[in-house]
Amino acid sequence: MHTYALSQIAEMQDDCRAESPATARAIILATFPKLSMNFVKRNLQQILALSPDDLVEIVGHPDPTAREAIRRVLAQIDAAEEAAA
Repeated sequence: MHTYALSQIAEMQDDCRAESPATARAIILATFPKLSMNFVKRNLQQILALSPDDLVEIVGHPDPTAREAIRRVLAQIDAAEEAAA
């Protein structure tokens, strides 16, 4: 896997650490769409603690359009929060 892709995975992990668990799960599921929600719920802390190399080794390669998916998830959450306010 290219270093650029591994740096994107590291960035995704950093983004998840800064968010709530629910948002982190949504980001991970958008990045790795083949994972199940139950797997991500059970293993969230381990997913965030692994190095990008180890994460790819365990769960496979991410969706190449994940950055856009993350932006969509965060925009939906922001819109929901604004609507609730």
